[in-house]
Amino acid sequence: MTLPRTAAQVLSDHVVFEVRAVDRLLLSFRQPRLQYGSGIHGFFCHHRGNRYVSSALMHPMTEMFAADIHHYVDARDLDLVHFAKGQRKDQVAREYLEGHDGGERILFVGRAQEKTRVWRTGQRRDAVTGRRYPWLARQSAMVNHWYFYGFDRDFGPFYLKFGGYFPFTGQIYLNGHEYAKQQCVKAGIGFTALDNAFGAVEDTAAVQDICDDLTEEKIYRFAGKWLARLPHPFTAEDEDADYHWELPVQQIEFATTQVLDRPLSGRIFFEQLIRDNTGIGRPDKVSIVSGRQIRRLGKGRTPGSFRTQVITDGVAPYLYLYYKKTQVKQYMNCDVRSHVVSEYVDRRFGSMLKT
Repeated sequence: MTLPRTAAQVLSDHVVFEVRAVDRLLLSFRQPRLQYGSGIHGFFCHHRGNRYVSSALMHPMTEMFAADIHHYVDARDLDLVHFAKGQRKDQVAREYLEGHDGGERILFVGRAQEKTRVWRTGQRRDAVTGRRYPWLARQSAMVNHWYFYGFDRDFGPFYLKFGGYFPFTGQIYLNGHEYAKQQCVKAGIGFTALDNAFGAVEDTAAVQDICDDLTEEKIYRFAGKWLARLPHPFTAEDEDADYHWELPVQQIEFATTQVLDRPLSGRIFFEQLIRDNTGIGRPDKVSIVSGRQIRRLGKGRTPGSFRTQVITDGVAPYLYLYYKKTQVKQYMNCDVRSHVVSEYVDRRFGSMLKT
């Protein structure tokens, strides 16, 4: 077998298989009508019938929600893990997954103190009458956040995080590769799993079809199912009054995994790639890659750091390209069979799912 001389030759002649998929996906969930002061006034005064809005009305909701979570934990004999500052939550979850039998359920519940923006009541003085009146304002505060780590029969490992204080905004994390692995098991398609990719597959076309079949509707059904199963800070009367969750996408990563025939092909590929692309983060290069006009001066200038970053971790090279809120990452990883995996990750921020 002749050695490739360019990156193009590696991709054309030495790729064993290629799979494109959604990788990590982080959804926010929030009550859209409770993200501004007048909406909160409407919730407590017009909907719940209080004479005024106060953070004192939010405290009982916090206490009741925490009590419901403790009841949920006790009724199912789950562990309640108190995360310490700096503790790796994913490492704790991995330990629970190692002894998991594959059934669909919540594995454990975690609690952590984290900073977030909350609504608090302050006092203002009327400039004409001099009388004081209550005023809602957003402030930063350290509050409890509740993590529900679980395993879904279709999506595999996931977690759902609730903010412990009004308006209880949270996050849902899932992984497109884990979804594909679960579907391969159901379909009887053999594969070798890496940490966050496939190292080998029996039927590349079938695996690609599975990855392409991860739709917005399936993600929405998954989120709705688990939000309905877990303790809820809002009542049925609140839901009937059209207080419901919205699911914007906070972060999404798209990955292309290419497995090469041998490590040397990967080394040649990355040496050529890094040599040719050390300046790809410059505005003139980004303009070509993104197909956008880059403005560096004036009021309409394009935001972004416009830089290229090359990192070598041991023998594994990483190449990063930054453009606005998008990050493209290329890296090489050797699996136990000495195959090389190149993964291209594009991180975007936007809104995809709304109820």
